[in-house]
Amino acid sequence: MTAEDFLRLRDVSVRIDDVDVLKRVDLSVARGEVVVLLGESGSGKSTLIDVIAGNVEHSGVIEREAGLDKARVGVLYDPYAVFPELRVSDVMRLYGDVREAPVNELLVDRFRLDEMRNRRVRVLSSGERKRLGLYVALFAAPDLAILDEPTNGLDPMLRRGFWQTVVERTGATLLATHLWEEALRAHDRVCLLAGGRMLGAAKPLNSWLSSVPYRGKVTLGQGWSDQWTFRGRSYAGGDGTVSLYYADEGERTEALKIARTNAANHVESGVSIEDVYVCLRGKFSK
Repeated sequence: MTAEDFLRLRDVSVRIDDVDVLKRVDLSVARGEVVVLLGESGSGKSTLIDVIAGNVEHSGVIEREAGLDKARVGVLYDPYAVFPELRVSDVMRLYGDVREAPVNELLVDRFRLDEMRNRRVRVLSSGERKRLGLYVALFAAPDLAILDEPTNGLDPMLRRGFWQTVVERTGATLLATHLWEEALRAHDRVCLLAGGRMLGAAKPLNSWLSSVPYRGKVTLGQGWSDQWTFRGRSYAGGDGTVSLYYADEGERTEALKIARTNAANHVESGVSIEDVYVCLRGKFSK
């Protein structure tokens, strides 16, 4: 663990009911850094959040900066549910007393808490509970914020306010989300998880994009046909489309010819972080 790290995981694994949920995870979070956990459902993101928060037994080593106790860590779980009979104002006051911190009026405004101060937690919608959960996790400016699906259920304006808060933070932030494009607006490093394993060391987006040999893709509005031949790789999406990945100009020409000859519509684009995920998982159709 370096002097800059708040948190360091070494060879961390979790086994539940004879299933390896996390497998030998190595990850660090440094001061002022935003690390984003990305992966499909069941990849291990929420379990990793629970491990770091101290809620799940694990093997391996978790090192924390000296003095990084619970009072200096803010945690948001998905879904957020706590003290159902208390009013929102009571929850805010309770956590303020625990953390010995005043009301954070900036976050009250950004998460629009004034409009629900007098309502009980049990009657809040899932999105409203998420807003309260974000406030509780972030209002005291924690040295380390651990956030699970922080923008799930929020409208665009609330999401904008959340990401502005992340950018302004001086502490470290580790967050897990399924909203990939949104999360990449504010990040220092990205950790890709699949089947409980890291697909490589956490690194910036550009480093991930350069880690695969593909320059771009052509996406067709229909599935793969066994009558087509293509030197590159193809991937069938869950929406009925198929993407043809090309590594050189010759494969690009082949992909465009297939698209123009066989598909009613197609789109050519560069390689995204989602495409890197598909490539590194190796789940190609052809």
